[in-house]
Amino acid sequence: MSKNRTVTVCCPECKKESEFTVWDSINTSIDPDMEAKVRDRSAFLFHCPDCGGETYLDYSFLYHNMDKKLMIQYADTDEAAAEFIGALEESWSTDIFSSLKLLEKLLIFDKGLDDRLIEIYKFIVMLRYRQDRKECNDPVLFFYSDDSGKMAVFIYEDGEYICSSQFSDEVYNDLSLKYADKLPEFHKGVMLADENWAYNFLTGNVDGEE
Repeated sequence: MSKNRTVTVCCPECKKESEFTVWDSINTSIDPDMEAKVRDRSAFLFHCPDCGGETYLDYSFLYHNMDKKLMIQYADTDEAAAEFIGALEESWSTDIFSSLKLLEKLLIFDKGLDDRLIEIYKFIVMLRYRQDRKECNDPVLFFYSDDSGKMAVFIYEDGEYICSSQFSDEVYNDLSLKYADKLPEFHKGVMLADENWAYNFLTGNVDGEE
């Protein structure tokens, strides 16, 4: 079931306090309306009843879809991630995040894609980008798909959009043919598929672990 609690929030605009519902656990199989609210971020939007000011609140929560056997723990700090890992019962294939890539992961899973293959592709794109641009800041890559189904990987530097690399079903199928049989099976416990995992996997560590 979904779990929430009421907290007191100080409006950043008028400095007045009011109540806000914080979600510790969101189960979209039991509360399907929360699925859209997570994706459009309305579940985390604080609206001040006094001045009308709005701000998004960032906090740790558990996203759970029992139908897809998907559990994603979003952690807003490294400490919160470590606390979750220590308390986890090994019962689900789970992803842990300490960054704002939750919506990207949900988009990948919504499209029925393996996020590990997407992370591999993103890492390859990043390597090519760094080779082409010898002097560049740390690029940040995001997978994206629009309403028409077109897919791409966007590259940002210092919060600014730089360029994109088109992604297609053909590219995904090629990745699957090349890497799928080498990927570790989803197992009980914690799994984090990110840039570090992709690096470890592509440099010879089949499990993608340190």
